[in-house]
Amino acid sequence: MAVKIPFAFSMDLGRLCEISDVKSGRACNCVCPSCHQSVIARHGNRNEWHFSHDSHPAHQPDQECLISFWACCRQFIVDCAVNELLPNFTTPPIWLTQRYNKPSTELTGLEWHPSDVANYDIMTNVGGFTLHIYFSYNNRTNPHQHYDLISNSKSGFIDFSIQSLEQNIDHHSRLKNGILKQAEQLFVSDCQRFKHWIRHPLECLSEVQEDIENEQRQKENEAKNKIMNKTFEADKFAYDAHTISLQNEQAEKLSREKLNADIKKAPYFYPSLLKTIENYERGNRNNAISTLMFILNRHRKKAHEKQWPTENDLLALYQKYRSGQKL
Repeated sequence: MAVKIPFAFSMDLGRLCEISDVKSGRACNCVCPSCHQSVIARHGNRNEWHFSHDSHPAHQPDQECLISFWACCRQFIVDCAVNELLPNFTTPPIWLTQRYNKPSTELTGLEWHPSDVANYDIMTNVGGFTLHIYFSYNNRTNPHQHYDLISNSKSGFIDFSIQSLEQNIDHHSRLKNGILKQAEQLFVSDCQRFKHWIRHPLECLSEVQEDIENEQRQKENEAKNKIMNKTFEADKFAYDAHTISLQNEQAEKLSREKLNADIKKAPYFYPSLLKTIENYERGNRNNAISTLMFILNRHRKKAHEKQWPTENDLLALYQKYRSGQKL
């Protein structure tokens, strides 16, 4: 699908123009800004307004046309800025450190010129500083930031997205609210979604650099302390868990020793009864001891007696216990 050219170079005005700025058809007297072939202004009632290459040009172009919507938008905005159609601009806010931060600033009466820094589009002088603007959009390579730019404390660099200009260009053209009008709105907007600093002139000042490094070190120390605190908490949790485990083991050991001591204090027939219960409990001596002591305690509590019960009494209780009856 052929690209619909949104701008063309007007031979009458000597600059780039939008489709709504010129007459319809060949009367527009415009050429393609890329290959310089004559174009026709299409002011249709159904299709989008656009320029198209003249199928019967007075002369064939000398080079292949490399036109694209975004290249046209960028070139058109640069041309409008240089021709003093975009004199106002609002810089985005920036936060360098707690002490060094700047809110958005409205600049008026600016004189734009083509940027003398590679890959940047326009520049202007503001209070002894040079401001360079880079117009970004999808698939355009980011500007290469040379180290010699960083050493120049008199220059600032802004990335300015023109991606939102893609929205319904035909609708805006017919309402006389085309790319130039939208560009004016973006130029004075302080929305950080469209603009951000690639580098602010303040970043080159030694005191600002020192402040930035101090805050960076502070953040690194806070991050290290946070990691150390988490490690300490994890170690403390592991230590507490180990301590609890040891305490549980010690308590279980003491409990087993107490049970064995109680068994040894019991009448002579208890060991044989314990052996009988142990056989029922599939050889688990701990379970047998616990079961015997449970039955013993239940018997003594129920009878309100302090003397030791007989073997028959305990065996009868154990049979009831195994059958699930209430003791």
